[in-house]
Amino acid sequence: MVEIQSGDIYIDAVSLQSCPRDTVRDQVTVIPQEPVLFRGTIRDNIAGFSPMDDEIVLNALQKVQLYEHVQSSGGLDAEIDHLPLSAGQRQLICLARAIVKKRKILLLDEATSRVDNETDSLMQDIIRTEFAGCTIITVAHRVSTLLDYDQIAVIDGGKMVEYGTPSELFERSGSLLRQLHDQQRLRV
Repeated sequence: MVEIQSGDIYIDAVSLQSCPRDTVRDQVTVIPQEPVLFRGTIRDNIAGFSPMDDEIVLNALQKVQLYEHVQSSGGLDAEIDHLPLSAGQRQLICLARAIVKKRKILLLDEATSRVDNETDSLMQDIIRTEFAGCTIITVAHRVSTLLDYDQIAVIDGGKMVEYGTPSELFERSGSLLRQLHDQQRLRV
C-alpha cells in the first residue's frame, strides 16, 4: 500500500490518512487478478502462518466448492504445486483464504476477469453471503459484477467521472456506466 498523494480516502467514515499504514493493512484482504498461491500445502495457503483449526479451513473449502477436489487430491496436507487447479480454482483458494481471515475490508482487483462465467457467479454469491456487512472495493471491467453494489465509482482516464447507486447511474442521461453495460451486453 502506498501513501495517499492528495485528497483522502474514507472507509466506514474513517480517514485512511488518520490510520497507521499497518493498521489499515491488517484490516484489508486483497484478491488480485492473478491468484497468489504460496509454496506449501493447501492448509498453508488458506490458513497462512496462523495456527487454525482444520475444521475452519475445511469449512471454507466447502463454501468455495473445492472440498471434494482437495479431499480427492490428498487433503489439506497436499502440496499445492501438485494439485491440478484451474485458474478459477486457484482464485477460489484465494477466496477461501479471505473467508478464514474475516477482515472488514475486501479489495477485489479484477478478481473474476480470468475465470469462466460459472466461477464468476459462484464467487459473486460467496462474496454476497460471506462478506455481508464488510466494505467491498471492487475494480472490475465487467459491469455485471458491480450491479449489486451499494455504490459505484466510474473511473475514466484516472479520474472519477460518476458516482452513485447502480440505479442512479443507469437513470442518468449519458451515463458512462450505462454505455459500458450496453456495449458488454451487445458482445454476448
